[in-house]
Amino acid sequence: MRSRTPTACSRTTRRSRSISDSASGLLAAYGYYYDLHLVYDQRGDLQAAFPNAFTNSASYTLLLDWAGGVATGAFADSSSSTLAPYNYWFVLVYVYNSRGDLQAAFPNALTSGVSWAELVTWAQNVVNHKFPDSAYATLLPYASEYNQL
Repeated sequence: MRSRTPTACSRTTRRSRSISDSASGLLAAYGYYYDLHLVYDQRGDLQAAFPNAFTNSASYTLLLDWAGGVATGAFADSSSSTLAPYNYWFVLVYVYNSRGDLQAAFPNALTSGVSWAELVTWAQNVVNHKFPDSAYATLLPYASEYNQL
């Protein structure tokens, strides 16, 4: 599975990452995690709503659903610009978490690289009209990102 390094970052995110950070290239594939963690650490409301999110998988899943809601525009949030470079990731996870059929087809998508790659292939097929799916309109804004993964 190829990873894609987003080309746009918010100013806050850019300042928080050092250009001289030798690990930044290796960690680019995990930018969604880093930025989500950064937002979570800075926001007491998120910590209260999703306690121990980075050590409790149930709470983490709910945090991802929140990030997906921000990414899809389901609700406005002050952190949307920080998370925006990874909206494609948050939206795909949001769709996955809301669909039992996808969870059944790709049961380990959030923990297995192989299953994640299969979910990404599914998303590519949806945005490229290989078959009709109710998630088409939700995924379409991120078609270029899915097609580059």
